[in-house]
Amino acid sequence: MIRIIMVLLCVSLILVLITVGAILWRFAAWNAQAASGQPRAAETASPTPTPSPSSAPTLRPALVTGPPPSQPPEESPPGPSVDPDVWLSDAVFIGDSRTDGLRLYGGISDTAAFLCQTGLSVYKVDQNQAVIRQGERRVSVLDALGRGSYGKVYLSLGLNELGYFNPAGYAETYGRVIDAVAARQPGARIYVQLIIPVNDARCRASGTPYYITNQAVSDYNAALTALCADRDVTLLAAPPELLDETGQLREDVTTDGAHFRPEGYALWRDYLLAHTEG
Repeated sequence: MIRIIMVLLCVSLILVLITVGAILWRFAAWNAQAASGQPRAAETASPTPTPSPSSAPTLRPALVTGPPPSQPPEESPPGPSVDPDVWLSDAVFIGDSRTDGLRLYGGISDTAAFLCQTGLSVYKVDQNQAVIRQGERRVSVLDALGRGSYGKVYLSLGLNELGYFNPAGYAETYGRVIDAVAARQPGARIYVQLIIPVNDARCRASGTPYYITNQAVSDYNAALTALCADRDVTLLAAPPELLDETGQLREDVTTDGAHFRPEGYALWRDYLLAHTEG
């Protein structure tokens, strides 16, 4: 009997030693990891996502509602009816995927020049990033602009910039872009287009990046309107034909809440042709 008790005590002691050893080993590993500066698994923070038009963070805010986005304080009356082929024969359009849609579906691609790229922003233009393909290589928007001669320059930038949450920085950079465009095309009339609103509900349903909302569009348009008040440019509002009674992009003219159906691009083109200034 005594022998059995001794055996059980020895087994218990061995188990205790194994358990203590495992605890000491894990403690030593924890200290070593802390000393190396590496965060422990429980302390690893998720990085803040960098907004981009093609990749949206998981977080999605509640649907934004409110007043229509800002418009120019006094919009000029519609201009005379113009022949698109004549009016746009010396025009160039600079913009993002929306402008590319205008090129594809607006019925003016054979008349005007287009310097557009999906994801284009005022920051890429300002930084002279080589995004425009010409032949076998890519050049910056401003370099490509300087190689031509134009009487009209249409600028439509801002949707991709919403992810920076910085209307003031957007307007400041836009100002430099306007100055750079004027320096390369001193005889051209510059048309600055306010950001056309989106359809909030359709954007959320289609997985459009969470930061593209009409509230953001309104904030950015307000900053752009203030900037253009001090510059010799023609500021164009969003085409009212594209908007519903609440100031949002009409659901029947959009594919994903941000881009347009072919008929939407035709309405945009007609608005530009009705608002001309020499």
